[in-house]
Amino acid sequence: MAQTLPNSTITQSVCIGTEDYEIVPALGSTYTWSIIDQNTTAPPLAGEADISPFIGDWYIQVDFTIPGTYVLSVTEQDLNSCQGATVDLTITVNAGSSSTHVVTECDTYTWGDGVTNGDGNVYTSSTNTPIFTIQTVNGCDSVITLDLTINNSSSSTHVVTECDTYTWGDGVTNGDGNVYTSSTNTPTFTVQTVDGCDSVITLDLTINNFSSSTHVVTECDTYTWGDGVTNGDGNVYTSSTNTPTFTVQTVNGCDSVITLDLTINNSSSSTHVVTECDT
Repeated sequence: MAQTLPNSTITQSVCIGTEDYEIVPALGSTYTWSIIDQNTTAPPLAGEADISPFIGDWYIQVDFTIPGTYVLSVTEQDLNSCQGATVDLTITVNAGSSSTHVVTECDTYTWGDGVTNGDGNVYTSSTNTPIFTIQTVNGCDSVITLDLTINNSSSSTHVVTECDTYTWGDGVTNGDGNVYTSSTNTPTFTVQTVDGCDSVITLDLTINNFSSSTHVVTECDTYTWGDGVTNGDGNVYTSSTNTPTFTVQTVNGCDSVITLDLTINNSSSSTHVVTECDT
């Protein structure tokens, strides 16, 4: 709405932009408009506060591009070439503002409440284009741009095959520190990555159990147990025993311990003495 001169306040506060001004024209009168920068008491530079006729010479527009205080004046000259008193309007031009809201979040980000500090939208990927406009205390626009970086959480599976027992990590950086004695695929452990987002690790554990067996043997005089590589220690035994053990690895990499239970029966010898006649 145009500011009509003169008015009761003769002061005005506006924002950077184009403002309309008018005076109630008298029949046959002409009007001369001028503007000065109150700070320099000189006309503003071209492009700072340009006056443009809008309707005749009694209704103008001023395009304010620089904040400051200006004095807009209008003088009437009537049909008799008599000049009236100059009417002055002191105008305070306020600048709007612009700022960038820089945010780094994990997975999703809700920007503000939709009313006072952001558009209220939920963002799931990085962006630097959303803007939100609010009015400052002086009534001018404050334009905020969102510069958002979304870092995604991650998940991975730690696949392990162990014999008998497995301790998963140290409980701080790489696993829960628990001891597992059976296969499982449910434990999870969460750590934060360098960008502050969760990295969830699932343990997929296969436990293969240790095995033991007894090799029962009964032999005469001596016994050589296996070949020393795959099926016994290769030693020669001459007496009964149940203490030797031999360990091999099964196809799943776990120990198979074999105990030798050996009974040695000794051969015997005797002399048969005979005395006979003729035959």
